[in-house]
Amino acid sequence: MDIRQLRYYIAVVEEGNISSAARSLHVSQPPLSSSMQSLEEELGVRLFDRGPRKIVLTDAGKTLYERAQVLVNMFDSVREEISSLGEGSRGTLRIGMVSSLSRDMVSGWLSEFSERFPQITIEITESNTYSLVEMLHARTLDMAVIRTPFNDEGLEVREIKSEELCIALDHLSSLSPDEILSSCPLIVYRRWENILQNFFKAKGIRSRIVLKCDTAGTALSMARKGIGAAIVPMSALDGPETDGLFLILLNDESLSSKISLVTLRSRKLSEPERWFAEESSSFSI
Repeated sequence: MDIRQLRYYIAVVEEGNISSAARSLHVSQPPLSSSMQSLEEELGVRLFDRGPRKIVLTDAGKTLYERAQVLVNMFDSVREEISSLGEGSRGTLRIGMVSSLSRDMVSGWLSEFSERFPQITIEITESNTYSLVEMLHARTLDMAVIRTPFNDEGLEVREIKSEELCIALDHLSSLSPDEILSSCPLIVYRRWENILQNFFKAKGIRSRIVLKCDTAGTALSMARKGIGAAIVPMSALDGPETDGLFLILLNDESLSSKISLVTLRSRKLSEPERWFAEESSSFSI
């Protein structure tokens, strides 16, 4: 099994049949069929069955497809990384960002990088912190801007900013923050649940979490529907999702959210990546 075979296999899966894959790969069909047969023989499993119109993946075939994508991306990443070290200021910067960072904030400091390295193409992937850390370890990202809490094992962490959390409500309230947390159904980030529960316990707050989600946009959208009070970081409030919501600051340092730029400790950064990482602490977000 080699990278070429994995690329062929990915094409067969995505095209749905061998003949279409052969056309997209610009190869003839017999060698492609032979390659797929050799792959199945080497692995000792059947990867797919031929349906009337398209192939149907077996469980083993689905697993191989997922792993093949990671392996091919890693291979391309390593090749690009080595090439970029030789080229200096050329190549691509693949950066992941949590979706709760507003586009206006992001564009401000990415423009500085573009001015300094005009030959670099920037690819942005927006997702939640968990997914971005996984992509970083899979080497499909060069670096990521994420929020605490996260597992920093194997990561170089550079803190950019610390910000407070707030409560977002669909109605005006005269209650104190603690009273709101005690009386209102709550919407929280799933990965913040343990931290919030410890905070509630320390303050003697009897809370009721009715919805857990992975993004600030979802939390705010649910708050606008009146499902509950959303607990979100301040920078997530700069967008249309906050229309019609009333915001109350949670003045407690134990609930601050840190925004950090992370890279793999084991990965040598190119000159542009190194500049970006070193300058990250001075970026205005």
